[in-house]
Amino acid sequence: MGRATSLRLAQDGRDLVLGYVRDEPAAATTRSEAEALGVTCSTVRADLTTDSGIDELFDAATSRAGRIDAVVNNAGATFRISSLAETPPPTCRRRRTWKAREDRVHASDGPGRSARGV
Repeated sequence: MGRATSLRLAQDGRDLVLGYVRDEPAAATTRSEAEALGVTCSTVRADLTTDSGIDELFDAATSRAGRIDAVVNNAGATFRISSLAETPPPTCRRRRTWKAREDRVHASDGPGRSARGV
């Protein structure tokens, strides 16, 4: 699903920064396919189940692309399936960390325009 979404965005002319955790050959193939569609694409190895991995990906995207217009999160980590009352604080912090990054995307998108509509 991540490859298909990336290539669809590339077809629309969107430059990409792709995060991956394990499959470097697949990430490189997707990058090459996106570049063949005429867009700039780079890859970042980052574990999005950690705060430092999330920071690494967002920092790389900002430094490579200048700004972030949209985020597509295809990471398969569910962290924990339980009620909120049973969810440990570190898990909630990870979710808030993603929310903070999402807010950063909206802030960089300019007035009157929503990144969610991409």
